[in-house]
Amino acid sequence: MQGRMNARRYLQRLIDDYSEEEFNCAERKVCLLPLWRRTQKLIDEILEASYSDMYQERVVGGSMPIPDAQRIIEKKESHPEYQRISRNISAVEMAFSFLPEKEQEFVSMFFFEEVCHQGDHMEHVANLLGWGRRTVGRWRKKCLRGMMPFLEDVDTILIRAKYAEKLCNEKQ
Repeated sequence: MQGRMNARRYLQRLIDDYSEEEFNCAERKVCLLPLWRRTQKLIDEILEASYSDMYQERVVGGSMPIPDAQRIIEKKESHPEYQRISRNISAVEMAFSFLPEKEQEFVSMFFFEEVCHQGDHMEHVANLLGWGRRTVGRWRKKCLRGMMPFLEDVDTILIRAKYAEKLCNEKQ
């Protein structure tokens, strides 16, 4: 019986759409979404603070200055790091939106809740849901399989420090 079960799992892995490494890579991409959102929010706050000017209405050299909001938008649109983070966030959110509601709930619990990333992750989620570890593993793969086509262009680098520093230090 055990030999047939192992043979069936081996055959399933051979004919599966994605390898275990591809599932792990997709999982890393999905897990980075909350971090990317926090990073994007932080960059937004830094830009807004760096362009705030209490003397904004003054006229310099006879011409009106470009409004702060416009300068911030231009900086975000021209900065490669900010655009990369925005593309990654959009791709993961798009993948998430195409999942059925039950799978969205599972993905939120499995990948996005901070509490779930302590200790034995699979066991913790299984206990929360009242499922077995193998069921949680199957749902992980099922959800990731549904999200895979949207995750192909997402990268797993959190942020390139030199670009972030440049973005925060530059003023126009």
